[in-house]
Amino acid sequence: MKLDDSTISKNISIATEFFKVYQAVKVEKLKKKLINYSGGTTGFIPFTIDFTLDGISGIKIYDKLIVDSSFLPVNYSNTLEFIVTGIDHSIKDGDWETNIKVTLIPKFEEITESITAIDSNIVTYSIPPSSVSSTSTINSTPSQNKTDNNSNWATKVKDAAEVIFPNLAGGEAAACAKYVTMISRAIIDAANGNQFKSTYLGGWGNACDFGYKNNILNSGIYELIYEKNDLTKNDIIKKIDNDIQPTAEYGDILQYFLTNKDANGNIIASTLNSSRDASNEYVLHVQIFTGNWATSPKKDGRNLSSIGWTSSYPSNYASNFVYRSRPLKPNMNIFTLYWFRVKNEYRK
Repeated sequence: MKLDDSTISKNISIATEFFKVYQAVKVEKLKKKLINYSGGTTGFIPFTIDFTLDGISGIKIYDKLIVDSSFLPVNYSNTLEFIVTGIDHSIKDGDWETNIKVTLIPKFEEITESITAIDSNIVTYSIPPSSVSSTSTINSTPSQNKTDNNSNWATKVKDAAEVIFPNLAGGEAAACAKYVTMISRAIIDAANGNQFKSTYLGGWGNACDFGYKNNILNSGIYELIYEKNDLTKNDIIKKIDNDIQPTAEYGDILQYFLTNKDANGNIIASTLNSSRDASNEYVLHVQIFTGNWATSPKKDGRNLSSIGWTSSYPSNYASNFVYRSRPLKPNMNIFTLYWFRVKNEYRK
């Protein structure tokens, strides 16, 4: 086989230009909040983290650590992974200490859009989907793959919910984000093979916070599989009833809330005050799928039936969309909806 040197040269040149265009497209999408993160090293200043703790074994070079990076700039918090690159042990005066060095590396995501060729004379080729790592697909519906109620993963999620609701006869109104966060943290421990903690404190934000999404994704095990910020009430009911409910997996999280737009029609950050309907009532919610664990009336002092979702009440107010009967005025009828799922490799 003889290789054409001129063709090789052209392909090298066009690959360089393609990478530049691809990076520009990803950064622009990140600014518009249309994707979770941008691959590559655009705007990335590498740094390392060193920390010392009581002696510990089991951590290995190249292990990935889950670190709360929400305090970092936006182009860092969702684009980086923390990889162990050094481990040192010391014993002094009978005290064992372990020093761990962590280096940040960029994440990469699958190319999902086509970019027009810059030079039509180059030799073109494609990468088959099977060779590309699995990533989130925004604004698409997963196939019908609902987890069996008796699977190992379903058991882990139900056990996590039981940790948060031990013999509980009811929940706390207006505390949905708090309870879903606690259940999710227990699920994260289960997914990582860790023991449940006795308590799970702290939250990821209010149900109307755009930052809640980042905190879920920063957990390392969740991915965003649907995002839309201009749904009417009828749109969101149809989406949940027809697409989400039939394919819901144990551990899935839904976040939805009334959304404001500026004079140019752009979505603006929501607050508690802007997530109220015309009657000054809050319209914001987070819920998590716990399947048949949520269907038992004994779990909920309200004695409501359930279709598998849980929030501050195990039965999620007996609805998969809690504002189904809430009348909304036309000018207060735009919702943001996020749908999160535990990554396939953790649902075992």
